[in-house]
Amino acid sequence: MAQEIVNECWRSITRNTNYEVSNTGKVKNTTTGRILTGTKDKLGYVRVGLLRDGRFTSRLMHRLVAIAFLDNPDNKPNIDHIDHNPSNNAISNLRWATQQENTWNQVQQKHAGCDFKGVHKDGDRWRAQIQKNGRRKHLGRFETQQEAAKAYLDAAKQDFGEFAYSNFTLESETLLFVVA
Repeated sequence: MAQEIVNECWRSITRNTNYEVSNTGKVKNTTTGRILTGTKDKLGYVRVGLLRDGRFTSRLMHRLVAIAFLDNPDNKPNIDHIDHNPSNNAISNLRWATQQENTWNQVQQKHAGCDFKGVHKDGDRWRAQIQKNGRRKHLGRFETQQEAAKAYLDAAKQDFGEFAYSNFTLESETLLFVVA
């Protein structure tokens, strides 16, 4: 994957004016000039401790970046990590989302017995299904996981648009797995 070149810019953090956040996912103390390292929580999200009125508060890095750099005209409450990596807080990897949109872009659960989201073993074949608004829709039974995953992806793109999750890409009709 090509490395993206970004001109780093900084903006003041609301309610913590002696700190700035960058569009690449860093926080700086403007008094000392020190870049804060932050710590990862058990889910992999980066938190930073900010001092305000003599007290430290823990803030999520992706929320600081999104609030400073992303417009939110629809007043969506959540922030989605497009690449599913909760420690990648670059502005190009974040977007405002509803809880439902964030769920649509959720990674395949490891215990499902399959490499693809929306695909399950069904006897000697593979079943594709999708869920939207609490309703499950059967998409068909297929010979391979990959065929079922393609059916799921087609339906997800139609139902979920830019929030459709795919753990593979099609290039020259060859399936390439994306490690999440």
